[in-house]
Amino acid sequence: MVVLCIRADGFTLSTGRVSYSCDRPSKKRLRTSLAEMCARKVFFTDARTKRHYKRFFRKLKLPYQTFLMDHRSVQLGITCPSCHRACHRWMVVQRGVSVFHRMKMDGIPH
Repeated sequence: MVVLCIRADGFTLSTGRVSYSCDRPSKKRLRTSLAEMCARKVFFTDARTKRHYKRFFRKLKLPYQTFLMDHRSVQLGITCPSCHRACHRWMVVQRGVSVFHRMKMDGIPH
């Protein structure tokens, strides 16, 4: 199980223990990161991430089950404590990993 967030300025993929980040949205790097993590299920933090993912891999049949996370019951932090904006690293922690593990997590350093 991995959580994925893609933005115009990059992507972050995390299991809660291991995270891969890239400061530009690269199809090749994302595909390599997914393969290295041995992911079976990919959870998208939001609909925008799902659209990016589908656009990146529309012609390829990847072996991952994909899910869009529901955030109506999740109270979100406003901005990342490191960069003071809603970056892709912060979204993975706030909307993904902390929801699954039900514990507060530190942000991914950047």
